[in-house]
Amino acid sequence: MRVVSCNSFGPVSDLTVEHRPSVPVGPGQVRIRVTAAGVNFVDGLFVQGLYQIKPPVPFVPGGEVAGVVAEVGDGVTTHSVGDRVFCSTGLGGFASEVVWPARRVTHTPAGMTDGQAATFVQSYGTAWFALHHRARAHAGEWLLVLGAGGGVGLAAVDVGHAMGLHVIAAASSQEKRSIASAHGAEAEIDTSTEDVKSRAKELSGGGVHLVYDPVGGALAEAGLRSLRDDGQLLVVGFAAGEIPKLPA
Repeated sequence: MRVVSCNSFGPVSDLTVEHRPSVPVGPGQVRIRVTAAGVNFVDGLFVQGLYQIKPPVPFVPGGEVAGVVAEVGDGVTTHSVGDRVFCSTGLGGFASEVVWPARRVTHTPAGMTDGQAATFVQSYGTAWFALHHRARAHAGEWLLVLGAGGGVGLAAVDVGHAMGLHVIAAASSQEKRSIASAHGAEAEIDTSTEDVKSRAKELSGGGVHLVYDPVGGALAEAGLRSLRDDGQLLVVGFAAGEIPKLPA
């Protein structure tokens, strides 16, 4: 099989395409012929050695894939050869095939393309966990999404809207904000020209209940100051390149 290999920590331009022996399929596992793989911010961190977990090199990056079941192991009754599926792998996804436990592989809905399925788990899974499990958000609350034009931010807009939240999309370009509005945001903030704190408080009537922050950097403090009393700041990532440092 073909893989994209990280042989030493460094820039993604150093990744190489190599041929490796196929991995045997064990009991309870399936072999997936990969047709699409999601590329996420965290993949670049893994490759550069900047993530909090550093896998031993060489390794194959890639945290989520979609494809077709090519082989099933003993005891697998939930999947058959030819099924369209997707899954989160953590690592190993940038390959022509993946062997993974069947219980962690999901059938791809008929209305979803392989490309959509391969980029669904991490972004939407993160948004759902943050808003539903961590924040326990309730319909009618105000949610400010920073970086609303990115994959993780846009997923939060989508999930927040589906949960009945009033979503404010903050992004640096009109194109990104328009996409967020099409996914359910009812208000926008231009982070390149507007004061995030004052605008968010104006839109929400005194402050938002929740801030979803995958950006970090200077925007994190602006998001914090946008909250009303007892509000929650959900720190999801630092796409700006700087881990947030908030004043005490």
